[in-house]
Amino acid sequence: MDPLARRDGLLTRPNPGPRHDYLVILDGRPRVDLPGLTDPLLVVRLVPDRLLIDGPAFAGYIAGLGRWSWSGPEDLTLAVLDDINNEVVPRWVQVEVRASQTAGRSDDRDQPANRAAGLPHRVIAEDRQPLWRGRPPLSIGES
Repeated sequence: MDPLARRDGLLTRPNPGPRHDYLVILDGRPRVDLPGLTDPLLVVRLVPDRLLIDGPAFAGYIAGLGRWSWSGPEDLTLAVLDDINNEVVPRWVQVEVRASQTAGRSDDRDQPANRAAGLPHRVIAEDRQPLWRGRPPLSIGES
């Protein structure tokens, strides 16, 4: 998995208001194969610094995530976090992947027998610039 090739789709543009802290939320449904999970949703929340993620290009970036194989939602979440940190360098960023579990089978040792289809699986990772003293807007825009 070449991160440089993956990041090619993550285009940026200048922040029109770099003096202000504000929240940007982007989301989409990547067509990725996550073992044991269905219908993943990727949500990115960030407080921009000098650059913003180009909204229309973000859809292409999400679509491109399907070209790589992912061992699970944790792998996907951390890769997107790294991509955004490298290309956008926001003041604060939170990446979340939500998916539904598929039903486990009692004859499959890797799947708990009591796991039911549709149970949510969420992975959230965040980062911030070391010198940024703002507060992460955790309660704003949550769904």
